[in-house]
Amino acid sequence: MKNDHFKFISKGLFCSIFFCITSFCSFNLFAQEKSYFQQKANYKIDVFLNDFSNTLHAIETIEYTNNSADTLREIYFHIWANAYKNNSTEFAKQQLALGSDDFYFSSKNDKGFIDSLDFTVNKEKVQFEINKNQIDVCKITLNQALLPKQTIIISTPFKVKIPNQIFSRSGRDGNMFQLTQWYPKPAVYDKNGWNLFSYTDQGEFYSEFGKFDVTITAPEKYIIAATGILKAENKINGTIIQNYQLDSIHDFAWFASPDFNYAFDEITIPETGKKVKIQTYNLKTDTSKIWDNTLEYIKKTIITYSELVGPYPYSVASVVESADNYGGGMEYPSICILSPSSDAKSHELLVAHEVGHNWFYGIIGSNENLNPWMDEGINSFYEYSYCQKFFPNTSSYIGNFSKLLKINPLLSAKIERQAIYLALASLHTDQAANLAANKYNTANYTGIVYEKVASSFIYLKAYLGDSVFDKCIKSYYAEWAFKHPDPKDIKAVFERISNKDLSWFFDDIIGTTKRPDYALKSLLIQQEANIAILKLKNKSNFTGPFSISTYKDHNLISKQWFNGFKTKKYTVGIPYNNATKFVIDSDFETFDLNRKNNVCNVKKKINLHLKFLTGIDCFEKREVYYSPILAWNLYDHWMFGAAIYNKNIFVKNTEYLIAPLYSYSTSTLNGIASISHSFYQPVSFLQRINIELNSQTFIYSNYKSNLHYTKLQPQLTFNFKKKNALSPLLNQIKLSYYSINEDMLTKSNGNYIKTNKINDFGRISYTLNNEKTINQNKLIANIELNKSFQKAYIELFQKIAYTQEKSMDIRLFAGAFIWQETKYYGNYNFRMSGQTGYQDYLYDNIHFARSEQNGMLSQQFSITDGGFKSFTYVGQSNKWIASVNIESDIPGILPIRLFADFGTYERADKVFTESQLVPFDAGISIQLFSKTLKIYIPLLYSSDIKYVNNLNNFSFLQQIRFIIDFEKINVWKMRENYLK
Repeated sequence: MKNDHFKFISKGLFCSIFFCITSFCSFNLFAQEKSYFQQKANYKIDVFLNDFSNTLHAIETIEYTNNSADTLREIYFHIWANAYKNNSTEFAKQQLALGSDDFYFSSKNDKGFIDSLDFTVNKEKVQFEINKNQIDVCKITLNQALLPKQTIIISTPFKVKIPNQIFSRSGRDGNMFQLTQWYPKPAVYDKNGWNLFSYTDQGEFYSEFGKFDVTITAPEKYIIAATGILKAENKINGTIIQNYQLDSIHDFAWFASPDFNYAFDEITIPETGKKVKIQTYNLKTDTSKIWDNTLEYIKKTIITYSELVGPYPYSVASVVESADNYGGGMEYPSICILSPSSDAKSHELLVAHEVGHNWFYGIIGSNENLNPWMDEGINSFYEYSYCQKFFPNTSSYIGNFSKLLKINPLLSAKIERQAIYLALASLHTDQAANLAANKYNTANYTGIVYEKVASSFIYLKAYLGDSVFDKCIKSYYAEWAFKHPDPKDIKAVFERISNKDLSWFFDDIIGTTKRPDYALKSLLIQQEANIAILKLKNKSNFTGPFSISTYKDHNLISKQWFNGFKTKKYTVGIPYNNATKFVIDSDFETFDLNRKNNVCNVKKKINLHLKFLTGIDCFEKREVYYSPILAWNLYDHWMFGAAIYNKNIFVKNTEYLIAPLYSYSTSTLNGIASISHSFYQPVSFLQRINIELNSQTFIYSNYKSNLHYTKLQPQLTFNFKKKNALSPLLNQIKLSYYSINEDMLTKSNGNYIKTNKINDFGRISYTLNNEKTINQNKLIANIELNKSFQKAYIELFQKIAYTQEKSMDIRLFAGAFIWQETKYYGNYNFRMSGQTGYQDYLYDNIHFARSEQNGMLSQQFSITDGGFKSFTYVGQSNKWIASVNIESDIPGILPIRLFADFGTYERADKVFTESQLVPFDAGISIQLFSKTLKIYIPLLYSSDIKYVNNLNNFSFLQQIRFIIDFEKINVWKMRENYLK
């Protein structure tokens, strides 16, 4: 008994100790999970605007409370006005990475900065230092450590040089001042430590909540619009002094202009009875009537968001019109600024979006830098909800294009929200939605952070149902208002309220680039049991829920949601009810890239739809597009035909184009055709492998007879994966084979007999393209093969920009023959003056008069080989040549450039009596239609070129040549360039 009693006591003691240990561990884990805190920063700022010197002079006092459990020995500040100081800041670098060179080329006087800082803490001077590599962040070192729950008073004077242009969101435009991110603010200290990031245009903000008390002094002529409530106003000695206050905000912006029209009204929030003063400040210089109803738009937005998300808590809401060159809109607590819109609907939706940011940015203060989807994406979802409420069944942007593309107007708005994302996903250049803002390129920031996330919440709401979804978002708002939630916090609220595992949404839709593709494979009807048995296949690695809708003709009978499945095959039973078809995701609520496999018809139908021009792949029928074509060249004359293709804004894995052209003058059928197939990310280092076959046939000469050529060009392209989405480097290897069948004339017994000749060529090409915003460069290396020769050549391109519009372009060329047979066809020679039509033996370029050697059309050429702009026989070589081509813009607005070409070749100074070691030419070029048409007029030549020109009686006009860059007007190239 004693032993048993001892065992019992031992077991009880062990259990008690184990319970205490596990309870202690659980308590600590629970404590860690519940360790949320946020610091508090109350501001008092006095600021004076000097519009003569373009400066702000201010004194700032901050009451900073440490609500963390940590002892702080330093406090970091964002001094984001320094983002505009020089071209080395993160803002300046990001602008270039995103394709904008406005700031880079601005003058020193146009840039801005902050200085005259002199920090004190509790009235004692403290040391501070600006980060060397991050000049818009500084650190103050505390004389005494700041303990938990303690409060200190931080003060500093400061001076801001206001940018003399509107850069990003700040600066001056004439009489208009936009003052944002203008004052020193403590960086957020949270459970992850100090959040130190530079100001960037794409990424926005993350700041501590507190109370703001800001007094603004400006010349009396200015009307001021600012964050908060105007508490007091005085006019003294030609100045206006206004005091603004607001509590529970994390930012303060203000705008000043003598050209503002001011209007106000008041509304009452139904949920709380709170009165809100609404205000607009539009520019007198804007003569449009678009702003007339802005007060009403603000009312509608506040009422709508208060109803759908939660009541508006502030006593004021203001909307300001920006300078013309601002572009878009930007939100700040209780105030936002909008650029002029082209139409009333666009303006109303922009008001809704920017005022709506008071909820998702202003009140729920998530980290916009790390998690922009929690702000821009969710707010865009509610902009969409606003649009559907007040503009039902219409799209926000494409409007009448839905009619042109023959899109069902009931679906056009839903399709539109996904359009940019689907276009990116079709090319596999989309990014996950949960990245930091500075990781996105421009296309993905719009297509993913805004549009995909907005559409994702449409998906989630459709799955959860309106009532459950609304309860989730209202709970999220109630729990996290005036706080800093992160992604796990919103996920926790939605899963708790819905009582569902939503990992498919928050982890997969938001956190990955997984692309749904559920397919209906077969249908079996059991009429006696009134059951339709559908066999499905999951052709992707995404396992989120999906819906199946049942239709009788065009009428919806039912819609049912199913949980996703991991298995490749899945079977469901649905009531039959004499349905005519079953459709996966008929309302376009998911992101299914391949909708052609989403439909099962009870009776088989023709799965083909011929459509004019183009469309969007969102329908059950396979769409083929057509458009009429008109073409001309000197030999075929006018040709009429049609293009048949499957290309649209979404890049398909397999794409084709067939364009037959009939010449009435020659009674011949010509044209082009192409088909390609892409394999995406077959291995880790490749983005895409593309297999392509191109063909074309036209008349290339009518000497004695109409002579045709037919070209077949199979091609294999390897596109290497970029280091990241913002990398400007593109690597590509292209393997091309050319089979060219040419009609030839052979003279026999005084008569010409038409025969044909087939020439085969191979080319291996490597391209390294650095497409940075300024000073782009490119390398192209080629090896070309034929039974008669092997040659290699390399081209280097360098652009040197010296203003926004002006640059110097340098091209270097070097080429040499590796091998050639004794009997050699001279057309394959390297040529100092590039290729004219008849020298383009690969038929790579479009020429209007390919075989002509006289007349204006014969002066069309391509910058290949030596790249000289003047036509010359000097510099032909079947050994080697090298050249330098320079083009440069000149000051002024005329579309004129200067050019100069220098080259040399094997035995250059020994070929003939007058030959020179370094032949050259120089002159001017006229470049029109965005440099699509380039006309070159040589004015200077080296003595050897001049000698040969005189020998051949070349006139001045015969030396003028031109180029037409057809790539600039190729819409399919534009499509890929935007999305890559």
